[in-house]
Order: sequence, then C-alpha cells, then structure tokens
Amino acid sequence: MTKQNFIELFSASDSNISETKDREKSLEYIKTHELPNKTDENWRNTDLRTLVEQIYFSAHTKKNRITSINELKINGLNDNCLVFINGSFQKELSKIENEKNNIFLGSLAEGKKMYPDIFNKYFNQSEKEIETVFTALNTAYAQNGAFIYVSENFKSQKPIQILNISDSESQSTAYQIRNLIILAKNSEVNVITVSKSLSDGISFCNSQNEIFLEANSILNFNIFQEENIETRSLNNTRLKQSENTQSTVNIASLSGAILRNDIKIYLSGENARTEINGIYLPTNEQQFDNYILIKHEKSHGKSRQLFKGIIAGQARSVFSGRVLVDKNAQKTDAGQLNKNLLLTDYVKAYSRPQLEIYADDVQCSHGSSTGQIDKEALFYLQSRGIGEKQAKILMLNAFAKEVIDKISIPEYKNYIENLFENKYF
Repeated sequence: MTKQNFIELFSASDSNISETKDREKSLEYIKTHELPNKTDENWRNTDLRTLVEQIYFSAHTKKNRITSINELKINGLNDNCLVFINGSFQKELSKIENEKNNIFLGSLAEGKKMYPDIFNKYFNQSEKEIETVFTALNTAYAQNGAFIYVSENFKSQKPIQILNISDSESQSTAYQIRNLIILAKNSEVNVITVSKSLSDGISFCNSQNEIFLEANSILNFNIFQEENIETRSLNNTRLKQSENTQSTVNIASLSGAILRNDIKIYLSGENARTEINGIYLPTNEQQFDNYILIKHEKSHGKSRQLFKGIIAGQARSVFSGRVLVDKNAQKTDAGQLNKNLLLTDYVKAYSRPQLEIYADDVQCSHGSSTGQIDKEALFYLQSRGIGEKQAKILMLNAFAKEVIDKISIPEYKNYIENLFENKYF
C-alpha cells in the first residue's frame, strides 16, 4: 500500500477525536514525508515489505464474535480491564471500578468528553517532534483508545489491563489505537497492555501510548505481545517524567509477523528514574524490533536498559538503544545492556547500543553480546546426568530469568514464565 492508501484507510472513520491544530500539523507532515524505509537511519534494519505490500481494509467489529475475554486476558488478577476490538471500545466486555472516584478508566472519547481540560493539556504533548508518517497518521486520524487518569495522592490497588484484540476473520484489516495515561502528583498505578488475536487472518495495528508522570508519581507499565503469526504491529510509546518520578517498563514480545516497539522516555525533571526491560522470542520468519531512546534532560537522573532475545528458526531481531544526556543533566547514571541467544544458523540479530553525552559529570555504560548456546556448559549439564532437552531448557530459562524477574506483578510474572516454557518445548 502507498502512503495515499493508508491516508484513505485511516481517514474513513468519522470518529476522529484529534483537535484541529493537532490534525493540521500532522497532515502537513504527512504531505511532505514518505513512509519510513531503509534509507532512514532508524529503519535501516527494519524490513517493512510484508507490511506495506499487503492490501488492508477498514476493520469492522463483530460483537457477536466474542462473549468472553477470559481466554484472551491475563487471568488471576484482581484488576480493572478495558477491552478494545480492532480499536473499538467494548464497554460491555470491560471491567471498570473507578476506585473511590480517585481514578478514571474509560475510552479516550469518554475521557475527552468528561475531562476536556486534562485532555487538551496532555493529548499529543509527549512527542517532541513528529517521527514518521505512521505516528502522524495516528494523531491526524485518532479514533479511540484508553484514557486513564489517576488523581493526586492516590495509589491504585488494582492493576489495569488494556486488552487490544485484533479480529481479521474475513479480510485483512488495519486499525489504529491511541492510549492516554496521566498520573497526577504523588500517585501510583500498574498497567498492562495486552495484544492478542481473535482469528488467524492478517491485521495491522498502528498504536500509540502517551504517558505523563507528574511529580513524585510511580508507574509500572507492561507491554505484552502475543498475536497470531500474520500480525503487523507498530507500537509507539512516549513517556514524559517530571521531578522525583519513577517508571518501570517491561516488554514481552512472543508472537507476531512484524512487531516494532518504538519507546521514547524523557526524564524532564530532576531525580527522575526509569528502568526498561525486554524479552523477545521471534521464531520462524518473524521480525521483532525494539528502538529505545532515553533522554536525560535534568540532573541526578537514573536509567537502566536490559533487553534479551532468543531468536530461532529464520527470524530476525533488532535492538537499538540510545541514551542522550543533555548538558544540564549532570550526575546522570545510565546503563544499557543487550544480549542475544541464537538457536539456529539462519537467524539475524542486530544490536546497536548508543551513548550521546553532553554533560561532564556522569556515569554511563553500555554493552552488547550475541552468540549461541554454550556447548561446554551444555556438555557439563549432560555429564551430570541431565538430558540434552532438559539441559537446554535450564540454560534458556537461566538466560531469560534476569528479565522476567523484573516483573513485579506476581500473577503476570507466572503467566509469562508458563508461556516461555511452552514456547520452545
């Protein structure tokens, strides 16, 4: 599909909720730029052919196709759950308890109507500049998504699931979703975005998360991706943090044709801290990409990146992690590490950790390693009476454990562990 095809596809909806000024700015960008391709520095290792060469149609939700979400959501949680099918909010399938009226959970359209001042203050304010035609399309033709607002001095006791379900039963479908999450001063919340497929057909989701942390707030944000092997997904997340805030972002990518996570975190206040961890498990001919930017804008900030990949079949992975330290961000402490384990001779893993430092009083480090299963370690385990299959299970579990242990929600952590063991064995 050409750029014009995507414009016609996403502009067909009459439920656009973007303000005129946001729409006009995005449309001007779309007019003067082309779809990202390998001539763009941040896309040179991303093969979008299977995404752009496919013909898509507008997604239509068949509500009678699903009556229960128990098999799709992460169970065992005492949670709130917002359900979307092809980007359309399903209130009757959602579970919403606005705890003591200190938190609002609902669709973006509802949030704009009930909290217009908050919506106008934050919507489309997380992105320093428009990055690609796809992010511009998401803003220009924003239709719906989740709206989460946590009021001052409130710590939510229940995790929140945003369950994004793709349904492409009869034809290849494409849709967009836009989530807006705001934590007021001294608040705290746990959020899990879950991407699942209801059918085996081809789908494309162009999604964006905008997240704002006001002073002294704490966010635990989890991204879980387990869609069918025909799913194309571009996931953009923009997180802006004020002073004394803390965020933890955990990404688990298990299945999909093309999954690209583009995460930008701006530490815009003093003593802001963030930790972002990822585990990705592409197999067959899947392609999983993670592009991370952490920008330290003020002093005494701290950031950590830890990404691990297990790549099998003929799959490929990309990790590009960048830490940018402004001249005013003295006393910054930043570290990033990427490790890849290759299970066959046919996989490809690209790793590019980067540091860009303009301050002189900092502690920054980065590292990367890529290799196959250690044959000597495998032989050692077998020499102790452990079978080859079980020995590989132990080694893969040990490799992934460091990332999985970063998940602080016990039920979600157990869910990931069980899926991980069933992935290969």
